Amino acid sequence: LFSILFNYLFGMMLTREDSGEKKRKWYLITGVTLNIGLLGYFKYTNFFIDQINLAFELSFHVEKILLPLAISFFTFQQIAYLVDAYRRELKENNLLRYCLFVTFFPQLIAGPIVHHKEMLPQFKFAGIYQANARHIAIGLSIFAIGLFKKIVFADNMAIHATPVFGAAEQYAVLTLFE
Repeated sequence: LFSILFNYLFGMMLTREDSGEKKRKWYLITGVTLNIGLLGYFKYTNFFIDQINLAFELSFHVEKILLPLAISFFTFQQIAYLVDAYRRELKENNLLRYCLFVTFFPQLIAGPIVHHKEMLPQFKFAGIYQANARHIAIGLSIFAIGLFKKIVFADNMAIHATPVFGAAEQYAVLTLFE
């Protein structure tokens, strides 16, 4: 939440008309640096502490830092937003739509990183926020087909695939048939 608000506010400062070029560049560099720093903290703190302990025979202990879901994608998406703001390519500054843009789940787990200006027009359609019986029926149909494939095909294939993956995990030599 802090990251979203921070980047939104920096985006607002980058798009202000009265901000000089030098100040805007400073905002961009600061925003990108803080985003990369936060990403580095979550991804590499445990690794560096383990390596320092190993190299210097120390026993410095920090609780394991849990890596948030899609943090790299989330971070780079927000950096792209800051760059768009710096280039003055943002058409609007609406906090709710920005939150939707950054946290749009299907995109977080599958990508690609898109620019704010590419997604935001899609959120402006009035009907997008209202339940649509046809869209719900299509979504449930697709979900049911996927569930059917998982139960009928994937679960039955798992009976045969699991021993092969287990053997490969034990470094067993597998034949072409296996």
